[in-house]
Amino acid sequence: MVIKFTKWDLPLTGNHMKLFSFLVCDILLSAVQIAVLVCNFIFFVFIRPKKTKREKNAVFIVPGSSIEDIHRKFGTLLPCAEDNPGCFNKTHRIAWGRINCRISLNDRYSIEEVSVSPFYLHGMLKIINKTLREIRESRSYLIHAKDPYFCGLLALIAAKISKTEFVISIHNDMYKHNNIKYSNRANSIFYRKIESLCYKECKQILLISNYLSYLVPACYQHKIADFSHGVSYSEREQGFNWVKCFLNLPSDLLNKIDSLVLFWGRFDEEKYIEDVFSVFSEISKMHPNSLQVMAGNGSYYNLLNEKNKNKNLIMPGFIDRNSLIRLANIGTAAFIPLGGFSLIEACASALPVVVYDVEWHREVVFHDKTGFIVSERDTSKATQFLSFLLKNKDRAREMGIAGKKMTQYRYDLNASNQRKCSLYNAMYR
Repeated sequence: MVIKFTKWDLPLTGNHMKLFSFLVCDILLSAVQIAVLVCNFIFFVFIRPKKTKREKNAVFIVPGSSIEDIHRKFGTLLPCAEDNPGCFNKTHRIAWGRINCRISLNDRYSIEEVSVSPFYLHGMLKIINKTLREIRESRSYLIHAKDPYFCGLLALIAAKISKTEFVISIHNDMYKHNNIKYSNRANSIFYRKIESLCYKECKQILLISNYLSYLVPACYQHKIADFSHGVSYSEREQGFNWVKCFLNLPSDLLNKIDSLVLFWGRFDEEKYIEDVFSVFSEISKMHPNSLQVMAGNGSYYNLLNEKNKNKNLIMPGFIDRNSLIRLANIGTAAFIPLGGFSLIEACASALPVVVYDVEWHREVVFHDKTGFIVSERDTSKATQFLSFLLKNKDRAREMGIAGKKMTQYRYDLNASNQRKCSLYNAMYR
């Protein structure tokens, strides 16, 4: 088959036909969603009473977060309920992923995954319609978008149609994050325009760290509110017997392990996962009686797992949250080059942490007091500091305790939930 152009002929191969078929399907499916969107518009503008009382419910739009991955990571779906700090009667979480699925955790929490691949436009429109449906059925008063790009844009469209307030939360350095993974995507004119529009129209901009305020233009700084994490605490454990059984260690390692170095997070480029592998490989050679655990999964997992020839370096994949916290409570030190909530969890578990000098890390880690901060990608220095902590366990223990006291003061879960409830309650009318 050949498509005729004025100056050349383009042969349509099997891959082209596949792409063409996907495009046609996307357009047809999108047409259906546009029709549904028009119906929603008619309902909210012309049918629904203007003085409809809103309930204290909220809809959360979350970037790529599959239900399967959440369950594998936490061993349960209940962490999704943490979107509600206790002030909402009902929350509904919508995320794009690989399948179409809706689950009600209980009367107050429900989550929904919407497939956006391979029909991307159709998926985006579907998320808008599902958001509008939830607002219509539960009379939610608020939409919370968890990034200022596509989540923010979808929230903006749904908010304008339903005349609902919406807020945006920023959880990492989007410019840095996207520079690493998406080739300057966040710095493109198109994304900057979306970002600026979302900032202009949203009610508030919620930041998990003061550091992130530089992302917000000066004219919207007045909308910024503190949305920092909160974490609960558990007591440290002694001994490695549970670790040996849990990780199914080979018999030759069972009796010689005397220290544990941890990383947990996504196996992605943006988390500097290759640096972690390099540092842990070197540490395992320098300290043959230590065990290095890289917990998590991601695009680099299979590659690094095949590359790993070291018995002291374990990659167990996803570990449920309770087991992970228990590991942290037994650990000697952690290397988290770029961390968010995982970094706070490490400090809360009294682990001295080695981090890169990026993003908000200096708000959490104090050099030579609660851990060590090294220049970005300085794996040699990171290896040196981890080796120091393994050789000086008493000093490591002191730094870990100092880090735990800091997180108890700055990231207490109850105080965090009260602060978030105050923000949400102020927007309820």
